[in-house]
Amino acid sequence: MPGPLSRDSVGLPRARRATGGRAPEIVGLPSAAPPVPPAGLGAAGVAAWGSAFASAAWLQTEADVALVGQFADLHDERADLIALIAAEGRTTVGSQGQLVSHPAVVQLRAVEASIAKLAATLGLGPQNRARLGQKLTAAPGERALTDDERKLALKVLGRDA
Repeated sequence: MPGPLSRDSVGLPRARRATGGRAPEIVGLPSAAPPVPPAGLGAAGVAAWGSAFASAAWLQTEADVALVGQFADLHDERADLIALIAAEGRTTVGSQGQLVSHPAVVQLRAVEASIAKLAATLGLGPQNRARLGQKLTAAPGERALTDDERKLALKVLGRDA
C-alpha cells in the first residue's frame, strides 16, 4: 500500500498533481471475492475480516480494506483482553490494598468503543447500514426482516418507511 501523499512545491498532494489538480479516481478492488486477510491476524480478527466483507459489499477500495484491517486487529485485541480477564479476574488489588477493576477491563471498554466507531464508519450492522442508505436486509445466515420489523427499524432510525 502506498505511503502518505507528499506535497509538492505548490502544496498539492502528489496524487492531485498527477491528475492536474483533480481528485484521483478511486479504483475498487474486485468484488467477486473478499481480499485475503493480512498475515498475523488471529482467529477473532480473521472472523471479523470475513464478516465485514460478507455483510458489506460496498467495501471495495484500498481505504476500505485498510479500515477493515484495523477493525480485525481490534477484534484480536478484544479477544486477547477477554482471555486475560478470564485468567486473572475482573478485579485486582490496588496500591492501598483495595479491590479495583483490572486494568484490562478499562482497556476492553476502550477497544469495544473503537470497534463500534469503526463498525459505524464501515456501515456494519443494521442501524449503520440504514444510516448509509443501504437496505435493511439480512446478512448471510441471518433471517430476513419482516415488513413490520423493517418499518419499525426505519421508524426508530427516524426514517420514513
